[in-house]
Amino acid sequence: MHLLFDFNLLLRNGINWSPDNAEEILDYAIHKGYAQNMHFELGNEPNQFPESVHRSLSGSQIGRDFQILQKIIRDRIPKCPHLKEAFIVGPDITRPNKNSLNFLNDYIKPAAGVIDYLTFHTYYLNLETAKPEDFTNYKLMDTLAQQVDEVRSSIYTAHKIRKDIWLGESGTCLGGTKGVEFCQCYLAGFLWLDKLGLAASMDVKVVIRQVLYDGVDGLLDKHMNIMPDYWLSVLFKKLAGNRVLEVARATLQNQVRFYAHCTNTKLSTYPSGTVTYFGLNMLTSEVNLTLTEEHMTLTKHLYWLTPGDDQGLISKHIALNNHVLKMVNSTQLPQMPPSVIGANEAVILPQMSFGFVVIPDAKAEACV
Repeated sequence: MHLLFDFNLLLRNGINWSPDNAEEILDYAIHKGYAQNMHFELGNEPNQFPESVHRSLSGSQIGRDFQILQKIIRDRIPKCPHLKEAFIVGPDITRPNKNSLNFLNDYIKPAAGVIDYLTFHTYYLNLETAKPEDFTNYKLMDTLAQQVDEVRSSIYTAHKIRKDIWLGESGTCLGGTKGVEFCQCYLAGFLWLDKLGLAASMDVKVVIRQVLYDGVDGLLDKHMNIMPDYWLSVLFKKLAGNRVLEVARATLQNQVRFYAHCTNTKLSTYPSGTVTYFGLNMLTSEVNLTLTEEHMTLTKHLYWLTPGDDQGLISKHIALNNHVLKMVNSTQLPQMPPSVIGANEAVILPQMSFGFVVIPDAKAEACV
C-alpha cells in the first residue's frame, strides 16, 4: 500500500511555508518505519484560498514552497533511502478556468523541477442543479477531455513544460444537499465508469476518488452501506490493467461508449494477453456489441452491471449478471464470477447499463 500525505501549506514563516511540522511528521514516520511507501503533496486548492480561508498566496510563492518540501525530503534520504523513490504531486488546483490556469502558470515555473505529477480537481455536477438526465449526458462526459487538454496546453504554451497529470480529487457530484440520492445510486455509475475510461485514454496516470466514506459522493454511506460505485470500482481495479488499447467506436448517437485495456493479471486469474473491454449503453434499447472479428470468434466473459432492485436507475443496489452484490460478512467480498458467452455468440447489452467484457484467449501482443 502507498500513502499520499498532504502537508499543511498554511503553516507560514513570514511569506514562506514553515516546514517544521512536516519535518516532525517525516522524522516520526521514518522512526516508526512508515516512510517506505510515502508520497507527498502540499496544500489543497490554493487558487481558492481567498474564498476558502481568506488568505492569498501567489502561484509562484507556492512553487517556491514546494522547493522547500523537496529539500526536507532529500535531506532525509540518508536516514531513509526509500524516500529516494517518493514522489511529489501538486498543486491540486480546482477545475480548469481562467483563475485556476493563471494560478497554474504562475506556479509551474518554480515547481516544474519539483513535482513528479501535476494535479487538478474535477467533478461533473453540482448537486444544487443536477438532474437525472445529466448522468447520461455524453457532452458532459466529454468535458473531462477538454479540461485535460486545457491544462496540458496551458503550461506547454506558456513555458514549454510537459507534465504527467493526475486527477488529484475527483468524483461525480460536488456540494449542495439536493440530489444526493442520484450520486449514491446506480445512475452515478455511468459518469464514474466513463471518467475512468476517458481519463486513461487521455494518459491521465491516476484518478483519486473523493470520497470513500459519507459525503455526497461516498463509496460507503454514513451507515457503512456499500454504494454501487464501490462495486463498480472493485471490478474496474480487478479487470482493467494499466495498458490502454485503441477502440474504434460506432456513433450510435454517442450513447454507446467503450474502452479497452489489457486485463489486470495481478488482481485477476486471467493470463497474460487477455483483453478487457468496458463501457456504457445509454440507449433505451439493448445493443448488440460488435468486437473485433477475431474476438467475436472467441469465448467472452461478461461482467455486466444492472440495477439491483425495482428502484431502477436510482437503486442503491447493483447486480452483477442479475445477482445482487452483497458482502459475505463484514470483511469478505463475494465471489464475482462472469457469465460465459460462447465463441461466435452475440454480446447483447441491456438498455441503460454498463459493465465489462473480458476476452481470456485474446493473446494480444500488446498485453503480453
